[in-house]
Amino acid sequence: MFQEYSKPLAALYVQRAVSLQPSTPEYYLALAESYAHLGRYQQSLALLDDAGQLQPDSPVIPNLRGVILEMQNRALAAPAGGV
Repeated sequence: MFQEYSKPLAALYVQRAVSLQPSTPEYYLALAESYAHLGRYQQSLALLDDAGQLQPDSPVIPNLRGVILEMQNRALAAPAGGV
């Protein structure tokens, strides 16, 4: 698992990879996962849409979308204070 301080750094590196090779859907998936771990769910889901444009038949995209939506639902249901 990522250390807390390395999550934003990982997202920066993957964001750079997307910008250098925008036709590589795996980079979008990695960035979507990174953003989800940062709580940036809407951006994460938007990246999955982008990946789906590049690789429409990928079974990974709907699976990852389900995982991210579950993460989002858990975050919304968590009590204030993050217990």
